[in-house]
Amino acid sequence: MKIFVIVTASMFSDCDVRKQEYTHAILRLREELQKFPVLDYEMIIVENNGYRPTFFDDFGCKVLYTNNNSLPTGNKGIKELQDVKDCIQILGIQPDDFVVKITGRYVVDYDSEFIRTLDRIRETEIECIIRYGSFMKPADYQMEDCITGLIGMKSKYIFKIKLPDGNNPIEWDWARATYLIDPKKIHQVTKLGLSMRPSLDKETYFL
Repeated sequence: MKIFVIVTASMFSDCDVRKQEYTHAILRLREELQKFPVLDYEMIIVENNGYRPTFFDDFGCKVLYTNNNSLPTGNKGIKELQDVKDCIQILGIQPDDFVVKITGRYVVDYDSEFIRTLDRIRETEIECIIRYGSFMKPADYQMEDCITGLIGMKSKYIFKIKLPDGNNPIEWDWARATYLIDPKKIHQVTKLGLSMRPSLDKETYFL
């Protein structure tokens, strides 16, 4: 089993604020991952506005460019899920490989419980690391909603997530996929340790 950390990004315009946020978040994620030298992982950035040279090429990791931002839907979660599925398919990620999906502008906190759990999945039977509920109302039990800003599960379960019709939250579909997993193999974090700013219209991040 190999661990793939997929960082989703969308530079739909030459936005300096967005570029600064991506740069800070990606470097912070790498810093946290490198605290665990035995953690065998590969980081991949997936950007969904088509192939062209971008600053993402300077991070020294694989960058996959898709055209999924052009999909005929206003549901950004659908586009993001398709980006992750394209990574799995194009890069030949195997069904039992563990895939971490993180929204590229979100910042992993120091001493993240998620990353600490990721470091020991080979010693356990963990097949999913998740925080159920919404980011405004998290839950400590399995339910049909979850936070997808930072989530991890084996590739075979992600590939079974169906793209929803209309504007239903994609988080519901990620959460439903966990019902295919033995509950004993799901690690529910008490805190993601993730600073989020879901919209550029919001002035500050929250933890």
